[in-house]
Amino acid sequence: MASRFPSTQRRPKFNALITLLSLRNGRQLEPELDSPSIGDHSPTMGFSNAICQRPNLRSNSSSTSNALKERFLDRLAEVVSNEKGGKHVACTIMKEYENRVEVYASRNKGFREKDRTFCEKFSAEMSVLAVNQHTTDEQGAALWTLLLEYYLPRLKYYDKELLKLNLRNFRCISSSTHDSEDLKESLEPFLDVMRQPSSLKRFNHLCCLALQLRHIPSAQKWIQDYLEDGTQLWKLIGFFARLRRAHRTFLVIARTLPAFHSLEIILIPKGGKAEPRTEDLLSLATTLDFIHRPLSSITLVLVHTGCTIWVLLIIYYPECLSQ
Repeated sequence: MASRFPSTQRRPKFNALITLLSLRNGRQLEPELDSPSIGDHSPTMGFSNAICQRPNLRSNSSSTSNALKERFLDRLAEVVSNEKGGKHVACTIMKEYENRVEVYASRNKGFREKDRTFCEKFSAEMSVLAVNQHTTDEQGAALWTLLLEYYLPRLKYYDKELLKLNLRNFRCISSSTHDSEDLKESLEPFLDVMRQPSSLKRFNHLCCLALQLRHIPSAQKWIQDYLEDGTQLWKLIGFFARLRRAHRTFLVIARTLPAFHSLEIILIPKGGKAEPRTEDLLSLATTLDFIHRPLSSITLVLVHTGCTIWVLLIIYYPECLSQ
């Protein structure tokens, strides 16, 4: 693993490029329009939005395949963030070869042995689905059970929040409401299951019913208008639906992209605090030289048009750029 990451000697250059990259709106240096297609060995990234929204990464290809890979990485990052809190926010990046796929996963708190066990089982289930050896598991039941058991800590957290809600002002669904029958068939069972004792079966029902509710166009408005604490309930329904949505994405990609018959998930260990020393920080001129860009006012504005400080520096203190 050490060879895949910047060495001590190369770390200043790496840090400088990352800093420069972070200035660029959209988190990438390529033009926003007419971007070149990424190659087979180029990485694709996904982030868990457990705490913050996913960064606005522009896709370099509009193909269905690449969109599906991004969805896969996003869903996997959500799954491995299986506990609530900033320490568990995860990021995934994929490297695809002709007949296999490598996924690197990182989490703020790092990973434990049970996470490695889950990833091994997950890869095995994806392989089974990818090579069509699922005659007794047409709907990916084994994969769903694996996801449900692993994600249980986070589901329990949402369940506690669910039980705090005041839903006493529940009214009968109006017959004039669009999709009222579908809404009744999903919402009333969801509220009934809420009152049942905690169990894996109960969480299974909550996740399935939650996804059904999210697919009903009138559900959000009705729940928020007619139920006390309806806005919070709708958010929690979305959290419960997340795992079922991930399961569907995994099924689709396993049966669509042949390379996923050989999937390896590599968990990156938590490293020590990266405290760059002042002497390791490179000048802007050196950083731009690494990416073969000339040092000029035009270049600086193109790097980040909103970075006013650099524009002021080049106008009033041009000598600082060469330091």
